[in-house]
Amino acid sequence: MNCKIALAAGLMTLGLTSFSANAAHIGGLTLFDSQEFTFNPDGFETSIASTFTASAIDFSYTADVDQTNTGAFSADFTETGVAFFSAFQHPLGTPVLGTALNLGFNLGYQMYGVFTATGAVVPGPGGTGIDGTFDTFNLTIYIDRDENTTSVAAAPGDPNQTTAVGGTTTDDIAILSGVLTIGGFHVSGGLLGGDFDVLFRVTSYDPTVWGGAAFAGDLTGDGDFDDAGEWFTSGDLNGVNTGISGLVGGPFATKNDIIINGSGNIAFNNVPVPVPGVLGLLGAGLLGLGWVNGRSRKNA
Repeated sequence: MNCKIALAAGLMTLGLTSFSANAAHIGGLTLFDSQEFTFNPDGFETSIASTFTASAIDFSYTADVDQTNTGAFSADFTETGVAFFSAFQHPLGTPVLGTALNLGFNLGYQMYGVFTATGAVVPGPGGTGIDGTFDTFNLTIYIDRDENTTSVAAAPGDPNQTTAVGGTTTDDIAILSGVLTIGGFHVSGGLLGGDFDVLFRVTSYDPTVWGGAAFAGDLTGDGDFDDAGEWFTSGDLNGVNTGISGLVGGPFATKNDIIINGSGNIAFNNVPVPVPGVLGLLGAGLLGLGWVNGRSRKNA
């Protein structure tokens, strides 16, 4: 399901007016049309290694949320989660045939992401559901060459556990890391679902794996965007929650180990690097404006 959000004035100043989204999104966020990127599995793909072009990558995830009540209708939270990637898309909505992820396991590698986040929640529109904002978000994507890494989820209501990776991780290689630009989520009435959206700035990546238009701002090809004249790569991680458990005592109660499951996709684009400090001011300005609750949707 797609959603297009009206552009906030702060983003207009950075020339992002044409950005749109490719999945269910949160009011107040305007996202981009994903750019093509190349992916090179050579070195960890054992059977059909060759560089291919994609527009997005699908994933499913499990997360653990610990929540602290801060008022009658508010709470702060911390979150840990693991997402496993299942398929590349190109164009959006169309699987890339012949890649290891799209064909299944036992073809040389799997990909997963580990993320952590903090933020706050308040009542949703009309007092129904929950609206949340992220204050921090950190993501690292790994290649697991032996396909023996697993997700170890906490049980609902356990005493302050985390969702983490298990199995054998010594062979895993970090291929991309990112930090929050701005993000949020909505849990629908009944607390059985909702959607989420995070814009993040890629801080480092493996240029032997990633390439193409979405990473073209790294002019030196050194895996970061710290050199003069470079444009950073921005990521859009978005999707829907498919199940929530362990939220006992009300939506804003102090509670450990709320378990959330869901799915979505991740896409990339490169954008001009603003002057120092602009990103922080941008995030603060948009949060000050508040979330836009109206959302329009169309079928994918």
